[in-house]
Amino acid sequence: MAKAKTLNLENIKKEVNKKFKETKKVIFESGEIVVDCHFRQTKKNVLIAELMGAIKEAALQNIELKDVSVINLVGALMVKHFTNLKCNVDGYDELISFNSVLADGGYLKPIMEAFDIGERTKLMEEVNNSITFMSNLVKQSTENKVEQGG
Repeated sequence: MAKAKTLNLENIKKEVNKKFKETKKVIFESGEIVVDCHFRQTKKNVLIAELMGAIKEAALQNIELKDVSVINLVGALMVKHFTNLKCNVDGYDELISFNSVLADGGYLKPIMEAFDIGERTKLMEEVNNSITFMSNLVKQSTENKVEQGG
């Protein structure tokens, strides 16, 4: 039986950096956008946190969120976090506007298609789990307030 190699932080860093170095180019008439082939968990966590913030912002503005709105938010956040496209967009309104500009300009679909299907699927599962978790927390909090007469 072969002896297992002892891991150290330096080896782990090299392995991680090698995995996440892989990118793919999406070529447009006006230039190119580089997309990540693999999504770092830390970037996914930031994306989900931003998504929750945008959903909360929409709720506070009494904006009715439909599935398509959430999909548009996720699409905008994927471009923001997993491409080299420089964009300084935050919050519900800016993200929806950003997504619309990309879609109307013919950029969104090719970018989304360039992402690895497995990575997109895993991200959407995490997004769905987070939304379900937050919905359950809100529901539980609301039920507790009703029970307490508040």
